Amino acid sequence: MKLISYQRSATKKYSSKANSVKKQRSACKFWAIKNKHEIIEQYQDDGFGSFSQLAPCFQQIIRAIKQGNPNFEGIVVHSYSRISRNLLNLIQVKQFLKDQSITLFSVTEYCPIIPNNKEE
Repeated sequence: MKLISYQRSATKKYSSKANSVKKQRSACKFWAIKNKHEIIEQYQDDGFGSFSQLAPCFQQIIRAIKQGNPNFEGIVVHSYSRISRNLLNLIQVKQFLKDQSITLFSVTEYCPIIPNNKEE
């Protein structure tokens, strides 16, 4: 499956922490290879918290999907919290992706969001 990967850190000072963008990217890449997927593009937001709204690059991903015919079938993130720490926002994003036939994967949490018209 062709995927894009998305990474986010709340502040630039977290670059050396366990959840750094570099470590997230590496984990997503390893996960994709292990599961026989191909990451065709990477997106990242640095220094952007995710409590109130979606980060700019993730908004760009959503806009691309809304424009139709994205060149990817799924999104892989290190954890769902990279998308949003606001549960309502996260649920809305997950439902939107499902409605658009985009599969959402988390490297650290097994609970893929798979559209109704696809098999796991």
